[in-house]
Amino acid sequence: MNIIMGNTIKLHALPDACMRTKNCIEEYGEEGFEIVSFNPHSQRFGGTPAILLRGVGGMESRFKKWMGWLPLLEIGETNDI
Repeated sequence: MNIIMGNTIKLHALPDACMRTKNCIEEYGEEGFEIVSFNPHSQRFGGTPAILLRGVGGMESRFKKWMGWLPLLEIGETNDI
């Protein structure tokens, strides 16, 4: 995955992803996510890489959209934006 802050990407959960990751992608990722930040050693996920994302769908302002961290080991990029 090419991680460039500000880019919009579409994601899918990998088969062994936790329910939180699957739910976040299903609920907030229909139109993709904006890449906000990257942490190569996230303590939230046991020192593994993680990415901070913001949902881009919906009519509300970008400041009211879902934003959260997902572990890179549980997600894959979908190339249909």
